[in-house]
Amino acid sequence: QLGDELRHPGRSAGPRGGERLVRRLVPHGDVLMGRAVRRLVGAAVLVAALPTLTGAEPLRLRGLVDGAAARARVAPDLVSAIVWVESRGWPWALNVRGTAIWPQTFEEARRILRHLSDDDVDIGLMQVNWRTWGPTLARSGIHRADLLDPWTNLVVGSHILRWATEEESGWGGVGRYHSATPWRKHRYAWAVARTWRALQPVLQTSRVSDTD
Repeated sequence: QLGDELRHPGRSAGPRGGERLVRRLVPHGDVLMGRAVRRLVGAAVLVAALPTLTGAEPLRLRGLVDGAAARARVAPDLVSAIVWVESRGWPWALNVRGTAIWPQTFEEARRILRHLSDDDVDIGLMQVNWRTWGPTLARSGIHRADLLDPWTNLVVGSHILRWATEEESGWGGVGRYHSATPWRKHRYAWAVARTWRALQPVLQTSRVSDTD
């Protein structure tokens, strides 16, 4: 049962803890936006000056990523690459029909979700699409705002990745995490593969340090 998988093995990394963990992760900028979207998101930022892969940011969520990947039996480095491609590790990232929104707090992200009438929204670290997966998740008692919790999002996203790679082997299955449309799938798989390769020096160095 997915609900059982959502029980964290250690201390909860809920919204408050996650907020402290990544508050300094992504420096923000401001952009012009439509009036309706501006009214909806308030102080949320729609475009961020995102960090590069040369920093330590991918390591901040490594413990949670490793745990979630183990429960879904998928490669943790692959989950890390997807997190980076999807959200740059920002747990409250949202995307509404192609418009990226970067709320600065859990409460701000939850408020935006509460006022959204559109179910076509990607949520959190792994940008889980609620229109596609919401009915399944709701049967396990998971609501849209629950996906703002880093652990919940990573467990759900890792299980979706497991499903995708069982549907199709190799990088095609990785691409299917994003879309079954061939050109979208292949473009996404390429982006994840490129990110996975870029992450390897960071993650491998960290593992060596852990064993010292």
